[in-house]
Amino acid sequence: MISQALARFGGAPALPRGSALHGLGTWPDVQQSDLAAVQGVLSAEQAPWGFLHPAVREFSAAIAGKLGCSQALPVASGTAALHLAVASLGLPPGTKVLTSVLGYVASAACILHHQCVPVFADVDPVTFNLCPESVRQHLSADVGALLAVDLLGLPADFDALRAATSLPIIEDASHSIGASYHGRPAGSLGDISGASLMATKVVPSCGEAGVVATNRQDLYARMLDHASLGMRIWDGAGPLPIAHDLGFNYRPSPVNLAFAQSQLRRAGHYQRLRQDRVRQFESAVAGIDFLEWPRVPQGLTSTHYMYRARVLPQALDLPPHWAQHLRDAVVFLATGEGAAIGFWEEQLLVDMPLFRTHSGEPKHPCWRFTTGSNVEYDARAYPRARAVLDSYFMPMIARATHSEAFVERQACVYQKLAEHRGSLREITAKIAAAGGFEQLVGTSVRNLPV
Repeated sequence: MISQALARFGGAPALPRGSALHGLGTWPDVQQSDLAAVQGVLSAEQAPWGFLHPAVREFSAAIAGKLGCSQALPVASGTAALHLAVASLGLPPGTKVLTSVLGYVASAACILHHQCVPVFADVDPVTFNLCPESVRQHLSADVGALLAVDLLGLPADFDALRAATSLPIIEDASHSIGASYHGRPAGSLGDISGASLMATKVVPSCGEAGVVATNRQDLYARMLDHASLGMRIWDGAGPLPIAHDLGFNYRPSPVNLAFAQSQLRRAGHYQRLRQDRVRQFESAVAGIDFLEWPRVPQGLTSTHYMYRARVLPQALDLPPHWAQHLRDAVVFLATGEGAAIGFWEEQLLVDMPLFRTHSGEPKHPCWRFTTGSNVEYDARAYPRARAVLDSYFMPMIARATHSEAFVERQACVYQKLAEHRGSLREITAKIAAAGGFEQLVGTSVRNLPV
């Protein structure tokens, strides 16, 4: 039975303190078959390293099939994968590459790693992915490629991006392996894709790993040239320590890939569980008008790698520019009731020091070698991405290893908040009057004790 008073105001919490996180689960879901796969690599006579290791080759074929690509190359990390994707395009130093202003730094740093210049576009406010219209606005003669991120597991709108530009497109599929776009698997939607397989991802390794995939043989050939210190170890003559090109040591760990291969066999099962948890949660919280849950456009599926909710101030007759204050009020009250809530990537990429301080005396050496280093970044140019960051939080309800009971209990918190709309408006107004949550309470909403 729901308490008549909110826990932050003296009532009993919706979720008892001792059991609030029961059923949270852990990821990856390690089973005996995963351990056996790792043990098999370690106990084999084959040296446990290198692109030519049987475990690496077996995973290459399996992940290529999963991604719907003719060629896939496992590498040491997701960042290495994205760098190889940029390198395979053969872009001259100083070439501008368009990418999203909202996301993980690797999606822009990989451009710098190849002495190219990231240029940012704004996002769609519904999907949080790259906005095709913003892409059009940022196109210029010195832009050579586009890097689109499938943020939080939902594929970007690749048909619209193709209509906006004929430039080659790199797909960052780090969140989206297992999702689909109008019947096509994520990872095959660009000219080339890069994805992370680190231990937190949808297809996890037992450490760090990544994969580059393509259906274009010319890009695959360049990828191979760069991946192993410029040594053409795939030539029929066998691996010779002779460098033909400038390359990188992006060799993957066969141990990590053996684990990922075992996990890949259950990827469809985990995808169904994530979808089930999302449907269960959204059914339970349907009708709460001041919260907006992630939308998946018709014809697409999402992995729901992370689940981002947003507040809607207008539903509570609050000014739209109070979104951040309402979000902080929701998080403050929900965590008091025992809800599990997180945040991810709380800065626009243009706000990060790597990009803010490149002009004048370059902070990062890459800027010294790029002819396009006069690019200036202004966070005010990305209002939609800023609005997303100000209004979102992440209910932890979509992991495949969450129990149904855990998801049901999390939903109870938001049901209780919906019964206290007046209190929610009141505390939002107090936060606004104080100039922000930290000014009112003395700590960030992200550091609250439950």
